[in-house]
Amino acid sequence: MDLLSESEQAKQQIEDWIKTLPSTVYRIKGYIPVEGVKNPMLFQYAYGLVQWLPEYIKMPAKVVIIGENVDEVKATCNGVFKHR
Repeated sequence: MDLLSESEQAKQQIEDWIKTLPSTVYRIKGYIPVEGVKNPMLFQYAYGLVQWLPEYIKMPAKVVIIGENVDEVKATCNGVFKHR
């Protein structure tokens, strides 16, 4: 049985959340800390595509959501992102 690493589980949880978002979310971009990974990863979402890129310096964790009714979308992310 294959088990996902902590980092893969964390990324999958975020990608599962992305799939629940309305079509009024056009783009998401930011630096997201991922368990088991030294530095936050660069995360990008646009046109239904998700991209994770390693970051080689420590960047502050921050995510920007572009779209309509963004406040409603932010309310759905509780539990997906760990607030520090």
